[in-house]
Amino acid sequence: MVAVEMVALAGAAALATPAPLLLSSIAPRDSSIGTSDFVSELPHCATPCVEQFCSLSNQTCICGPDKSAVDHCVLASCTMQEAIFTRNATEITCAAPVRDRRMKFNVMIVAITCVTLPIVTARLVYKQFFSISKRLNTEDWTIVLAILLGLPSVALTIFGLTAHGLGTDLWGLSSADLVAFGRSFYAIQVIYILLMLLVKLTLTFFYLNIFSGHRVRILLWGTIAFHIMAAAAFGIALIFQCLPISYQWNKYNYINDPSLEGHCINVNAGAWANSAVSVASDIWLLAIPLSQLYKLQLHWKKKLGAAIMLFTGVIVTVVSFLRLASVKDYATTSNPTWDQWDIVWWSTIELEVGFICTCLPTMRLILVRMAPKAFGSSQSTNSSYGANMHRLESNSTMHTHREAYDDVTLHDVPLPKRSSAPASSSVERVPKAASQIAVSSLREELSTTGSSIGTKPGDAWQTHASSLMAKHPTTWRGSV
Repeated sequence: MVAVEMVALAGAAALATPAPLLLSSIAPRDSSIGTSDFVSELPHCATPCVEQFCSLSNQTCICGPDKSAVDHCVLASCTMQEAIFTRNATEITCAAPVRDRRMKFNVMIVAITCVTLPIVTARLVYKQFFSISKRLNTEDWTIVLAILLGLPSVALTIFGLTAHGLGTDLWGLSSADLVAFGRSFYAIQVIYILLMLLVKLTLTFFYLNIFSGHRVRILLWGTIAFHIMAAAAFGIALIFQCLPISYQWNKYNYINDPSLEGHCINVNAGAWANSAVSVASDIWLLAIPLSQLYKLQLHWKKKLGAAIMLFTGVIVTVVSFLRLASVKDYATTSNPTWDQWDIVWWSTIELEVGFICTCLPTMRLILVRMAPKAFGSSQSTNSSYGANMHRLESNSTMHTHREAYDDVTLHDVPLPKRSSAPASSSVERVPKAASQIAVSSLREELSTTGSSIGTKPGDAWQTHASSLMAKHPTTWRGSV
């Protein structure tokens, strides 16, 4: 479940006829060239950039601190193919060491996947076999799609990106490696957009299942529409940012190929917009449940626990900000295999944390089931598991969502002991016991009616309670 967002490595116009790049002498590894060879093989567009800062015969200057300024000039004056060739030739001339952090990335992605996958699997197994309804909801099927798409992306990252240079300098790579890197990088960007869409939809569908207020549901459906339209817009821009599409990865091929033609639009602004929208939507998805939390008739300790669980989503937002900072190198690098490492790193963590956050409510249910004394309320063990209800104040109510929030107990009342006295006498003489019987009766009714009560929005549970009150008006008087 790794990805990176939209790339705009160059705002290049149509590819000009390349200068005679005698690349056979620019070996990618374990070699260096003299200054005269370096000058003779520079693309015509790069020569003025070098001369602006250094004499072409002064290797010390060429390899000095102005090298970065020369690189920016070349990126602005040349095509990506020519810029990559110039950077490769310069670093080999200067005998620059080849940095390598590929192993660090592979260890991270394997480790975090080994944490995320069991959590998601536990969520799905619990919902299908151990929850009250014993079925997967819309948000569960959405996370299933994300897993089916995310697992191949892990393999693509390891065997496509890092195997072909992600995390190392391009002057330690062959041209074929760079082309393979570009092809994998292009594919992983598309997967990233789809995975982020599925993660955000999972959370939004989850909110739809637990919040039944008319206004909040309108906001949630609008949020779903926005996520889909934004992903479609950014995805289309990404897919067609270079024409022909194959130029997206062929532009990394620094070997002189007169038949290689193409151009890319400058979508760096789109990359920034995509990152900004992602951060804003993270904040929005965090604000929605927090805005409804205060309406719940919960003990303050339970409200605090729910808030802490929701605030884990802040981690996703923080990671999104960190990824946003790495976008600055997207369109301004001639060393993509090294500079794009940061954006891939933070995007991977962002997605994995997003997967984990979508599973936290169910993970709490699993913990309550395994250790009710440690993770449940003091009275929840006396009540039928899964029959707890939520209620919102005013006109907005939260209907029962047994698979997600059974751990939140609003009306935990112990079942009364059986009395030898007649029922009518019990009602008249012990009003509190009658109240307990009434509430327990409602629980039993709700538990045996299946998922229909819990999944209806609005006041479905209240309607059912009213019908029970009508049947037993004396018993129910003052009980709820």
